[in-house]
Amino acid sequence: MKKQFKKIFAAILASAAAVSVFSAGASALTVQDSMTAPVPEGTSSQTAPAADEADQKVGVIPSKMYKYRIHDVNDYITAVKSTMSDKKDISDAVSAVKNYVPSVDNMKSKYFPEVGIQVGGTCCAWGNVYYQLTYQVNKKLDRAASSETNMQPVFVYNLARAIAGGIMPDTCMEIVAHAGCATFSKAPDKSDLNNWHADYDTWLEANQYRISSYMYYDNVGSQNSRITSPTDPDLEAIKATIRNGDLICFSTHNGHRYIKIGDAPGVPKELVGKYVVAENYYLDSAHEMTIVGYDDNVWSDINGNGKVDDGELGAFKVVDNYGANETNDGCHWYSYDSLNTMSSVKGAANHENRLTSMYDFIKLNLDKAWKPSNIFLKYTVSTANRADNYVEVTAERKSDGMRYTSKTAPYCTIKEPYTKAALNGKAGRDDGTMIFDLDNIIPDLNKDNFHDSNWSVKFADSGSDGEAFTVKEAVIIDNNTGKSYALDTAVPFDVNKSEKTVNVKNYYHIAKIYTPAASELRVGNKLSFTFKTANETFGTAPVKYTFTVTDTKDGKEVFSKTHKATTVYKDKNCSVVKAAWVPKKAGIYNVTIKSTDASGAEAVRSAEIKVYNKMLAVREITIDKGTTVSSYDKIKITPLVVGGKAPYKYSYYYIRNGKTYTIAENTKYSSKTKQLGSESGSFKILVKVTDADGKTAQASQSFTAVKTRVTRFIYNKDKINKNQNLYIKCTVKNLPECVKTNEFIYTAEKDGKIETLQYKDQNWPDQVVWTPAEDGVYTITVTIKHDGKVLAEKKDTYQVGSPETSEVDGMRRINVFVISYVSNFTNSSNYQLRYWGGKTGAKDAKCSDSQQIKTKNVGFWSSSQTFRQFTAYIPIDSTGFKFHIGDRWFGTDGSVSAHNSVYVFNYDYDRCLYTKE
Repeated sequence: MKKQFKKIFAAILASAAAVSVFSAGASALTVQDSMTAPVPEGTSSQTAPAADEADQKVGVIPSKMYKYRIHDVNDYITAVKSTMSDKKDISDAVSAVKNYVPSVDNMKSKYFPEVGIQVGGTCCAWGNVYYQLTYQVNKKLDRAASSETNMQPVFVYNLARAIAGGIMPDTCMEIVAHAGCATFSKAPDKSDLNNWHADYDTWLEANQYRISSYMYYDNVGSQNSRITSPTDPDLEAIKATIRNGDLICFSTHNGHRYIKIGDAPGVPKELVGKYVVAENYYLDSAHEMTIVGYDDNVWSDINGNGKVDDGELGAFKVVDNYGANETNDGCHWYSYDSLNTMSSVKGAANHENRLTSMYDFIKLNLDKAWKPSNIFLKYTVSTANRADNYVEVTAERKSDGMRYTSKTAPYCTIKEPYTKAALNGKAGRDDGTMIFDLDNIIPDLNKDNFHDSNWSVKFADSGSDGEAFTVKEAVIIDNNTGKSYALDTAVPFDVNKSEKTVNVKNYYHIAKIYTPAASELRVGNKLSFTFKTANETFGTAPVKYTFTVTDTKDGKEVFSKTHKATTVYKDKNCSVVKAAWVPKKAGIYNVTIKSTDASGAEAVRSAEIKVYNKMLAVREITIDKGTTVSSYDKIKITPLVVGGKAPYKYSYYYIRNGKTYTIAENTKYSSKTKQLGSESGSFKILVKVTDADGKTAQASQSFTAVKTRVTRFIYNKDKINKNQNLYIKCTVKNLPECVKTNEFIYTAEKDGKIETLQYKDQNWPDQVVWTPAEDGVYTITVTIKHDGKVLAEKKDTYQVGSPETSEVDGMRRINVFVISYVSNFTNSSNYQLRYWGGKTGAKDAKCSDSQQIKTKNVGFWSSSQTFRQFTAYIPIDSTGFKFHIGDRWFGTDGSVSAHNSVYVFNYDYDRCLYTKE
């Protein structure tokens, strides 16, 4: 049956390669699970005189947006060849199938982002967008991952979520295919789970990061096709994809049974003792994670007999979305056998409710040769209820009248209505600008065939709330040529309980502004401008040009005048417009020219200019590192001097606590560097300038010097035993450039013995390696020095080994039980206890990860619950403690004499039920 299905599936793929289906107002259809070729889900919403004639004039939009079903490596290669045009990509994929390697870890790639922390039910977006899309974009561009260029998962999540809750992987993929995804630099807030980020620059960036297709991997671990070994054919397509340097997301249910990775020949020593999923034994909430690697030598003693049996070797490495402090640096291991609905291991005890631990494997595709058409509809609208509105674009082919229609993203991918909100996700009316690349309608669209169709845009409002849908701007922009095409209707206009279809005019009229030279920007001088248009397609005559000057300080208009073109060169597609303005005071101004034709269609361009007085002046002082710098840093001071008579002489000073100190006097250099000292606080730079006539001017610039601060320690392992290696580093704020991370001094202290830790590993130059000789509680200290002075210092405690007693070396053991992983709100610390009293006073004790346990009934549950256990040690003479996560405190103060356990459960953003025993 499996071979027969593959033959039918291959026929479907062949059919789909010729024509795919994209319905009006819906997403691109995909290759279905059924044995039939894909068919349209709907037709265009465009009306026509007769039904038969309308059907003939509705075109099916060809799309590259296939959803491939992968059953084995042959399907994988077929899909790669269909979705990738780069010959090397195809060759690499074929090689990955043939070239077996026992282990792969793609987290080590420079393309992989740091482990993230999801907010709310965004796991699907974090897996597919933050990890997969970031990784694939970086791989395509050959750039290293960074906090600025990582893909923002909530950009996609907010567009894909029609109603409250999580999203499905295929909906996530469809959004990325049609709208793309913005980076964290454009949409930095990961906690705002409603905002559509309707900003032109944000959506323009998102349009560059779109996928060309995606794949599903089926028939893995099913009842009739059990995985029995690391080389099982059912695993090969997934493992070949990982070997090819890609990632795969999957769904799971959180009811896992964990066991420890065993020690056997071939098992990496650093993995022995870590936890691996043995089976999924009950149906819990769904979750999305990402496969980053695999290791065929990982041993899971599934039947518990202490021997390596068939079916017990091999596991996938999976990254989660809860931060690097969770589990194994934010990762899990899933045994291959856990994918089976029934274990293949002889003697294994299958739970009666056992499920597969991993399902719905999905991978996105980015073709190196693909790029957006960059011909898009840009529209600015105002609404109080985005669920009430939609925008639809139609291309009607001039040659035969065939129409191709699609709603814009995100409306084209969502079947259910959105919850009522403005574009920013809040109550009340809000303006926003979005774009929709027209290659979603004509996939091979370019600057040459764009004119083969007449374009129209429909704006619709269902009217359920009585609020008008206001269209403030709508224009098609071809960024390849710089041309823009306006509508044949003046804006703004409203639709309310109605719809309005407007046509796109063959109109382009825009001006380039040539800013006068800086020497001419003087108060009282007549500033003459010549505006010359470029690549002009003339609109409806007459065309007028409005020249406006606005003071950027207060936004007030200081000048406005309307002109006609002085000269029109239709053979050269350009016009020349002359204008003049006499500035009355110094300042920074925005100069705008707006062209308007007789129909009201408009185009605008702007530029910023600075106007200075004629007299000598120091207009501004620039500090290269900004107005907040680190103590001990070297800063470059550059004044902007205007007016007077050159050459100038410069004197530089800095002011601290009312006292003035000289940096340099009467120098010819127009910039100066200054090495700051150890002091922190508020400073002021003063620059005095003398011109050739002896006239003087001065200006000052305040800045703040801040001290270096160690924020937290980072360990590569939550716990180790003696004679094992531990890598240690720390994160630091305000580190001056003169100090390097490999110059930090780390020590470990126990029982008065202090050991200085060494930088030994060239692969990890900013980390020290520590191999403790004894179990116990150590004090880890990092000291940052410069010129013999201590800039910063921080201490932490680290437990080596797992002693069974509750009191060790004068310390008392406190157990913390948490119902689930709790988000770290500050990234500066995770589970901790703050204790006080005794000789040590108030300090923090880190809670180290211990194990999962079954505990008794707690709180309002009728049955026992699974908790995550953490352990902290505090001095015996401490009198009280309080539990906190990051900067969030929970519960009341506890007496050490009365309690030795903490329970935290049912945690969300609003409450934390908390008790001590």
